[in-house]
Amino acid sequence: GEEDLVPDLTTQQWATLETGLTRTKMQVVFSMDEPSVAVGNLYWTLRDFDRMILSYCKDHGVRFEDDRLDALGTDKIVLFGRPDSKNKELWCLMKRGYIYVRGVRIWVQPPFTGRKVLNLSLCEIEYVNTNEIQPSELVEAIQTWGGTDALVVSHAVNVGTPAKWPAIMCLRNMSRTSPELL
Repeated sequence: GEEDLVPDLTTQQWATLETGLTRTKMQVVFSMDEPSVAVGNLYWTLRDFDRMILSYCKDHGVRFEDDRLDALGTDKIVLFGRPDSKNKELWCLMKRGYIYVRGVRIWVQPPFTGRKVLNLSLCEIEYVNTNEIQPSELVEAIQTWGGTDALVVSHAVNVGTPAKWPAIMCLRNMSRTSPELL
């Protein structure tokens, strides 16, 4: 299950990971698949979840600069913020790739590193996984390359559906992240 996503790292490995995070220009992006979702009798956009997302993060040991998230985009809004601390709690928050707020799945990830103004100090490997892989196998591969751990992020199309997947589904199900492969 998803508990397998958080690796059993040693104290030294966590320290190494946190040291690496502190050297990044880390931002965290929150998004939804749809522009709005039904919450009770109303339709909420991502902006309506802003304070609740901050509260959820705070409850899980993650705070953001100025206790705020900024909105970006017009049709498909994303919220982003710079975490005050770049630590184990932040890493664990992002490992699943989502949180639930009022029963709605909100995606949590670092922004795509290919954009010039965002997050350039994180390494990103983009790949298509057409075979099931266990989280421990992925971490083992990353560690043989000198890394400590990996975040699995779903960016695009998965099995013909233009929506993101949780990290565990990306690893455990056949997925295709490029429309050319469908």
